[in-house]
Amino acid sequence: MDEEIKNEQTEQQPEGQQQAEQTTPPEAEVVQLSSDEKNMAMLCHLLGLLWIVGPLVVWLLEKDKYKFVDKHGKAALNWQISLIIYSLIAAPFCPIAIGFLALGLLYFLNIIFVVMAAIKASNGESYVYPLSIKFLK
Repeated sequence: MDEEIKNEQTEQQPEGQQQAEQTTPPEAEVVQLSSDEKNMAMLCHLLGLLWIVGPLVVWLLEKDKYKFVDKHGKAALNWQISLIIYSLIAAPFCPIAIGFLALGLLYFLNIIFVVMAAIKASNGESYVYPLSIKFLK
């Protein structure tokens, strides 16, 4: 009987809507993250404002406990290592002022990217840092 009702409803719908319903994949399983996971992932990013040691310590302590923290910790560390490399490239150019501009831009971007990543982590979402080199995969 349920099949008959479903067939009647399908026949009454326009063709485009019928086709869309047939090709829609089943919804993926939603994983609920604990507030501890979100907070630790957010902390990994925010401690990057101080330096690389903070995200490294949080990631080393929590990576085996929480997969979400492992993912965000790697992203934060990759960004911090990339930032150090970019800073080392810019530093020799400081005598001609371009280096100071580049360093200023890098640290401005660091603040913006870290805050964006922390917000994404607190919402339980993934974040990929732009300009980041993937050292840890």
